[in-house]
Amino acid sequence: MSSRCVWFFILLFLFIIRLNDLGSVNHARYSSNYQVVGNEEDSILTYLENNPLKSDSIASALFNRYEGTDRYAEGIALYYRGEAAYYLQKWTDASQYYQGAFNCFACAGDSVRMASSSNNLGLVYYYLGQFDKAIDAFSQSLSIELALKNESGIAQSYQNMALMVEQAGQNEKAVGYYQEALEIYIDHNMWEDAAGVYNNLAIISADNSDWPKAESYYLKALDIYKHQDLKTKEATVLCNIGSLLLRQMDFDKAAEMAERALVMMQGAGDITGEISAYSLLGDIYAARQEYQQAVFLYKKAHDLAARMNSSDLMLSNLYSLYLGYKNARLFEEALDTHEQYQALRDSFFNENPVYKQVVVNHELERQLAERELQNYKAGLREKAYWAMLIVTVLLAGGIALYLIFRRKSAERLVRQHRFGQKFIQSEMDTHFVFSMLSSLQGHIINNVAVLLRKIFENTGKGLIPLSHEIDFLNAYFCVQRQRFSKDIGFNIESNIGLNDTNVLVPFMVTKPFIENSITNGLFNEQEHPQFNIAFMRQGDKLEVTIEDNSPAPLGSYKNQHLEEHLKKTGIPIAERRLFVSRRRTPVQYAISALRIEDKAGSGMGPGTRIRFCFPIVTVN
Repeated sequence: MSSRCVWFFILLFLFIIRLNDLGSVNHARYSSNYQVVGNEEDSILTYLENNPLKSDSIASALFNRYEGTDRYAEGIALYYRGEAAYYLQKWTDASQYYQGAFNCFACAGDSVRMASSSNNLGLVYYYLGQFDKAIDAFSQSLSIELALKNESGIAQSYQNMALMVEQAGQNEKAVGYYQEALEIYIDHNMWEDAAGVYNNLAIISADNSDWPKAESYYLKALDIYKHQDLKTKEATVLCNIGSLLLRQMDFDKAAEMAERALVMMQGAGDITGEISAYSLLGDIYAARQEYQQAVFLYKKAHDLAARMNSSDLMLSNLYSLYLGYKNARLFEEALDTHEQYQALRDSFFNENPVYKQVVVNHELERQLAERELQNYKAGLREKAYWAMLIVTVLLAGGIALYLIFRRKSAERLVRQHRFGQKFIQSEMDTHFVFSMLSSLQGHIINNVAVLLRKIFENTGKGLIPLSHEIDFLNAYFCVQRQRFSKDIGFNIESNIGLNDTNVLVPFMVTKPFIENSITNGLFNEQEHPQFNIAFMRQGDKLEVTIEDNSPAPLGSYKNQHLEEHLKKTGIPIAERRLFVSRRRTPVQYAISALRIEDKAGSGMGPGTRIRFCFPIVTVN
């Protein structure tokens, strides 16, 4: 499911409320140079969003002027240098400036600016992937807001904390923080903020596959926006509901919601919203396998993005258009579109290196959305297959029993003197056949049921405990043994030990590589297939190694589908955005240091070794 609508919703909301709490600060309380500081702050804010380099130059001059003589003025300068660094995507510089500003404001006694600096510092740590530091910074901001009894700041801090722990997979704790924020927003009639919380609660409920609760939260947000006549946000929630219905494969209702949102976006003149609605409609028709119509809708979204000259939206929709052409088997158009996409992608990365991970994660999200749909359909087919198999086995057993009964009856009529012996023998044979069939039936169903249960429990969660991933692999290989009727050897190792329930990994992260071995003939060419899988902690990284004994050459791993997967695999999670009073673009982690090796070249016998790693993420 695409989450572009959710992304747009959060960014628009944050843009409205950014920096409103700082404009009213009375500089005279903290600095004797308050007139100069106030005038310089006005100048900085004038250029900050459109010309951050100019703002940084003004803030730098202010810092040089008062360094060592006026701690408050020094803090103001560092704070806005951090703001400019943020807009320039220089996250490390921004973190240093915000920390320096916090220290200066602490010396000057300005708690309001301390809270803001700590809040922004937490956000930058989040972008840098330093989640523990981010949580500490947000906790510090919350403590200051509680001391100030600033209800609005307290609620926003709770919401930030909720989003952070949600990223770590602690949904229950996140819901608790959201409820704290929601209670404050409702008590103070801050309904627009409350609607944002309802939206985030809906996302968690959808991730837990609690569709009724997710829909209920979305409808509450929708009702608030209707009463406040916020058409654009109302349309955005309709898009979110459409995405929810798409995940439930209710295509007709999903299309209805997207079409209503499109009309409202067009009426409000919101081109970005139109792009989101067109793109969602394209996703719906692609899920229906009506690829021609999906291509038409993706082209509408792309044309609007091109008219806006928005590189990020053009990238997103070009990739969707490429997938649409490919699925429609319009390979020439798909190739041309992919070349356009690659050219724009390279140019975009050169100008905005920080967005590289965002784009890669979007590509992964589209791949995961397709896989989610395919898994759903495959699950239905597999259930139907096993149901047919069970019926066939039972029917065959019934027929066998019937034929045995008829045979025994004929023998009884012809050989009356052997009736007792034959009757006992027939009963024994019947019981034996039925018992064997029942045993076989139960054995098959149990193993498949275990595998299906683990798939249904973990699909859509993004990150799961390493222990769950290992349990899934054990069940997966057991089913493959039955499927191929081969003694498949497998060995799964980890140096995490008892902490493997606290370390999070992407769900089914190794499965595509194992399936690629199967696709390339490992089970046909090897009498005794063998897999060795290891999860090893290396500092702040988790290294994954997958080995097989396939006699196929290394080049067999270079087919088109695997090549695409290797480039785009990352943390398969439903996209989240940090709720703070600023416009932010999130960065997520992805697989790195991917290596594919031919074991024969190292004198280790036939086979292939794949290695990759990703950052350690824990639930604590």
